Amino acid sequence: KYRQNLPKLKKNLVSLCLVETLLLVVTKIIYYIMLQKLILQEMQLLPEFVQMEVFNFLLYLKSKHVEKDAPKKVKRPSFGCGSVKIAMSKDFDNPLEDFNNYM
Repeated sequence: KYRQNLPKLKKNLVSLCLVETLLLVVTKIIYYIMLQKLILQEMQLLPEFVQMEVFNFLLYLKSKHVEKDAPKKVKRPSFGCGSVKIAMSKDFDNPLEDFNNYM
């Protein structure tokens, strides 16, 4: 009888895990929205010059954390970019004397 109920139990367990994950996501979204509203409410209560200080501090935090965390673009060399730096001799394609025994 236990083996007959096993597929049902697996299905219920998967459903329970999905519900738990969904609840966690919804809770994080609600927390994020409430936090934004709370910050805005508190900001509106401050005098204008203090709001400006808070804004400047936010810009400072953004420059300190967000820009450092962002992946930096790697500049790849373009085709032919080293042609100015490298010079090849005129006899580059000529056979080398060291290999005369093998030819």
